[in-house]
This record gives sequence, C-alpha cells and structure tokens, in this order.
Amino acid sequence: MGALANALGVETHWATTGCRRIFSGTRPGRSLLGTLDTVVWTPFVEELTFRGLLYGTLRTQTGPHWPRMASACIFAIAHGYGPTGFLSVLISGLLWAIAYERTRSLVPGILAHAANNLSVTVTYLLLLRF
Repeated sequence: MGALANALGVETHWATTGCRRIFSGTRPGRSLLGTLDTVVWTPFVEELTFRGLLYGTLRTQTGPHWPRMASACIFAIAHGYGPTGFLSVLISGLLWAIAYERTRSLVPGILAHAANNLSVTVTYLLLLRF
C-alpha cells in the first residue's frame, strides 16, 4: 500500500506519525517506553474502547455489519492518518471486529493489534535507530 501511495504522491501515515520523534531520540529509555506503550498498552486500551465498548454497544442495537463499519471508521478517524493510513487502519478495525464477533473475546484483536504495532515499531527502530 505504501509503495502505491508514494507512486501516486499520497502521503502515508507511517511518515507522519509521532513515532519518528519517539524512536529517533538519543535516550534508549525513551525508545523502550515508546515501544511498551505502542505494543502493550495501546492495543489493550484501543481494543477495549473501539471493539469492546463501541462495537459491543452498537452491536446490541442491530446486526454486526453496521456496528463493525462504524467502529472501524471511528477507529481509523481517531488515528488521524492520511488516506492510505486511514484505509489500513479501517481494514484492521474491520478484521478485529470480525474476530471479536466470532470469538466473543477481545484477546485475538489485542494480540493482532499488538503484533501489528510491534512490526511497525521494529521497522522504525531498525530504520531510525540502527
């Protein structure tokens, strides 16, 4: 997606996030805290908020399709990324809502979200720190 967006001249969210500030600093502790926040705390809080509370509440009112799309859209908007980033986060939100619907557990979404954030974090660390 990123290569296609760059070819079209569309800014991607990976280049516009605050991760660059966190991971390019000179203090190693800052990178460690940023990594823990991004990989552990953020997936837990976001999945609880967007899938557990928002999707779960909307789902009690109707079938799964509308709440799934609504919670994924709000999740993507909340990240504040450009068009490519929005689409990426929207798809993730949809997949994690489907996982929640099928398993009745936030754990699969939290783990997938953590794995996604870890892959981005490792990429940033490798590109910007080492």
